Amino acid sequence: MSDTQKDSRNAIAYLDGNPVLDLAADRYIYPITTPDDQFKLYVSMRAYEPYAVKKFYDQVLPKRKRRTSTETTVETPDAADLRSFVMDHFEHFSGAALEDGSEPGPELQRQWLEENPVFVERIFRQGVDMVGPRTRPDEAKPGKAILVFGGNAQRIPLEFRLYSPERTCEETIRPVAVIDKLTQSDKHKYDKAISIIENSRRGETYTEANWDVIEHLCNSRLNRIEGAVINGEPCEAANKEDWIKRLPIIPKIYIVGQAVQSVDLKNA
Repeated sequence: MSDTQKDSRNAIAYLDGNPVLDLAADRYIYPITTPDDQFKLYVSMRAYEPYAVKKFYDQVLPKRKRRTSTETTVETPDAADLRSFVMDHFEHFSGAALEDGSEPGPELQRQWLEENPVFVERIFRQGVDMVGPRTRPDEAKPGKAILVFGGNAQRIPLEFRLYSPERTCEETIRPVAVIDKLTQSDKHKYDKAISIIENSRRGETYTEANWDVIEHLCNSRLNRIEGAVINGEPCEAANKEDWIKRLPIIPKIYIVGQAVQSVDLKNA
């Protein structure tokens, strides 16, 4: 039936020869390009607990700051906590060598990361935080949008780019989250969980979110994930208790956000 390795620690498993996301894994290996785009490192990160992201994820969102009475700048908040998260979960990377041609050990790699904070941020933004399809607006498919009526579920495409030690290559995994269509009550809970804060004294506008509420919405409404497995078994409603707690919080936030957009479109 499958050549999935149930005890694999890597986030890529193979089901009938095809790559799928293994939610039982405790390691994700991300292909991350250097800032000059000349090289690529394969960065191994330990799976994270939800609280590790919730405590700083607001900082990933842009902040607007008044510059003059007619101009506003959009700034990225300080990423110190983001970098700490990466360093706390970093294991090692491959694809780099020292000047003598030898491979640096984990301690030297960690030292290099501490001296290159921009690359540390890229590990998060290009790897951990990239869970949706990479299609850019200028790559959107031609034609007309398809409006779907009725039905009780919504399909949310995901996308993960990971490195497979088993096949020594990069794999693009495209699971599909199948979630109950959100109600207006769900939408109200989501809207209340996200607050836009305006600090008139500092001239700043920024966002704060109750990620617990958003995670609970996902946990209660998500039914299955096509293209993902838990201990070699597809992630279905019957074994949801096993896989829902292993699905990282960032995909959960993305799934609910996409589902809420669907509610907005329906009522536009």
